[in-house]
Amino acid sequence: MCDDNKRGLYQKYIVTKTDGRPVDPNARYFVLRYDDDLAAQIALLAYAWAVFGRNRSLYVDLCAELVKQTSPYLTSECASEIGGAVAKLQALTSTFPEEVQP
Repeated sequence: MCDDNKRGLYQKYIVTKTDGRPVDPNARYFVLRYDDDLAAQIALLAYAWAVFGRNRSLYVDLCAELVKQTSPYLTSECASEIGGAVAKLQALTSTFPEEVQP
């Protein structure tokens, strides 16, 4: 059996809506497990920054969830990597129009 961590991009999950409505058959989804995956945590942080200007509630919720999920095992090395990612995101978002800047 192939190791999922070495497969690349493939369909691993089937996405459904919690209210039972159908999903758009042409939609593409990317599911992240962020409780123990540093790359997923950085991606979630990037998404939080990206929605800051249009959905601050989601931004706050995502950041709070990241803090809750990473605190039990966050090492100084991981903190440094996340800090580096935050710095890069801050530099990138400084080029965004003022109305969407975090």
